[in-house]
Amino acid sequence: MSEQKAARKRFVGLDFLKAVAAIFIVMHHYQQVSGVIFTTFNFYPASDAQLHLGFLTILFFMISGFLVEWQQQQEERVGKQTSLPGKLWHKCLRIYPMAMIACVVYVGLGILDWLITDKWNWIMGGGGIWTFFCSMTLNSNMGIWSSSRTIANAPTWYLSTLIFSCAVYYLLVYLCRRLKVQRLLMGLILFLFLCAIRTQGAVMPFLADSWDQRGGMVSFFMGILLCHLVPYISRRVKYFLLFISAGTLIVLLSGRGDWIEEQWWVQLFLLYPGIFINALYVQDSPDSKVCRMIHFFASTSFNVYVWHCPIFMAEMVLLDILGVSLPCTYGVMTVFVVVVELLAIPLYLFVEKPLAKYMKKYEWQNLRPVDPL
Repeated sequence: MSEQKAARKRFVGLDFLKAVAAIFIVMHHYQQVSGVIFTTFNFYPASDAQLHLGFLTILFFMISGFLVEWQQQQEERVGKQTSLPGKLWHKCLRIYPMAMIACVVYVGLGILDWLITDKWNWIMGGGGIWTFFCSMTLNSNMGIWSSSRTIANAPTWYLSTLIFSCAVYYLLVYLCRRLKVQRLLMGLILFLFLCAIRTQGAVMPFLADSWDQRGGMVSFFMGILLCHLVPYISRRVKYFLLFISAGTLIVLLSGRGDWIEEQWWVQLFLLYPGIFINALYVQDSPDSKVCRMIHFFASTSFNVYVWHCPIFMAEMVLLDILGVSLPCTYGVMTVFVVVVELLAIPLYLFVEKPLAKYMKKYEWQNLRPVDPL
């Protein structure tokens, strides 16, 4: 296969993982908020012995870290030097507008529910104006000027951690260039340092939360390390890692508490690497219909993640207006996921994409100093 054709291949396997993981995250949060425990399978674990689907954020961070490093390697391979602050600014322009709009809608629905029920009820984080400000600036889990979990629309903690992880990564790239040090070595040292911080429960600026912020950064840099290691992984090793992932999943699904300890670390090192590496090799041409369809739903997964809590809040407001309750069942959760997926499509097409196009005028290279005097 020519290099030109290889370059046009799309990571359709990773797209598929993102789309599926977003669905499971929605069901995990729906059951969590509903407070229902099923006797068969729980999307929100009833105990530490059950599979914790909330840790799918590990996979999201792993994919993000891999793609950031892969893009950097591609640019270096062709001798392209893109502004590192410009790259971080570009990510902020893509993430902040939709996150802020979703936060405003979420808070607005919460206030509407308060006007209807006279109850200050926030299903996925909320509070007063300081919480709103911290949520709008995506610093809720950084421990800068707000304590951890001071947040409205709680899933957006992922976005604040992602932005900070990218900032640390681009700083690492800059330092490695200046010091002429291998990025893999520095990345490995930083990864082990972050692992130790999470294990020891150390409280540091920007790393204030027990698993959200620290765990997100650990997973992000795991993806960066995998990007360096994947070219050296043979087919046999790839399948062996998948075998380990399958065995780990069976153990996690067994519910055997005596077999399961430190599940977050188990998922990070034993469950997801094999799945991730094998999915990475599932590539296809961007012109393929199947590839385009999977990539489209992967593109909407950002809206699925950011908007599913505001949509749940809208459901709660509607039920309060009607004066009825809705039991949490597998069927209800499935319908909710379908509604979120269907709403994510117009949000992606008619809100996110036009916003991204509009924000191009504010890209780093287009910024000019303005003297108000």
